[in-house]
Parts: sequence; structure tokens; C-alpha cells
Amino acid sequence: MSLLTRSLLALVLLGTALGVQTALWWHLQSAPPLANVAPKRALADAIPLEIGDFVGQDVEIAENLLYGDDHLKRTYVHKKTGQPITLWMIYSKVGEDRGHHPEICMAVAGQAENPQGRGALDVPGSEVPIQQFLFGRPGRQLWVYY
Repeated sequence: MSLLTRSLLALVLLGTALGVQTALWWHLQSAPPLANVAPKRALADAIPLEIGDFVGQDVEIAENLLYGDDHLKRTYVHKKTGQPITLWMIYSKVGEDRGHHPEICMAVAGQAENPQGRGALDVPGSEVPIQQFLFGRPGRQLWVYY
């Protein structure tokens, strides 16, 4: 294939890609804006301090992590075993939380993912399952549900 033929082919492919990208952009711009739906009550009020045998206590959140509209960081401790779990919830009416998806956030924090821990949990009353992730190393593992 000659240089001229290859160059023309490359230009056609580039032009097609730009045309498709432009059409996609116009299509997305034609969608109505998403409605901002505020929660009915604050996260701290919506989630009970006691869940079964677990008792919770709110944890202070560092100023640089307050990127949404409402936050909840609470550690629950099992009354009998002492097993702690931390609940970390953020609500953002404009979707700022999406930049902190576990795959992104944990990688930035230096926590490698163990792909064998990946899964999905069905939630009664919801069409969308909860995503399950496992990060860290043996002896220091962190389960994340998103």
C-alpha cells in the first residue's frame, strides 16, 4: 500500500472518529439536566447508632475529605466480639462522589485490589446491586461496599 493510500485511509479514519465523537457530544447535550434530589434527612439521622449487636460512634472527618453535601463516618463495634466496622457515606447532589469510586480512591491511597474479592450483593427493593471490593494485603485487608 502506497504512502498516499495509507495517508488517505488515516485521514478518513480520523474524520470518521471525529464525526462520531461530535454526534455523541450533541446527543449527550440534548438530554435534560439531571434533577438534584436532596435526601429526606441528614445521613447521620437516617442511619441508626445501633444496628443489631453493633454500636456506632461518629468519627471526625478531615476537612480535605469534605467534598460532598452531606457526610457520615461512623465506626460500629460488635458488643460481644469487639469487631469494628466503619461506615463512610457521602451524598453529593452533583455527583462529586463518583471521583472517589473505590477503584480510584483506594489506588491513590496505595491499596492494591484483590480481584478475588470482587462481587455484587443484591439489595431488597433495589434494582442495582452493591459492588463489593477487597483491598490491601493479607493481615491488613479492607472490604469496601459501594
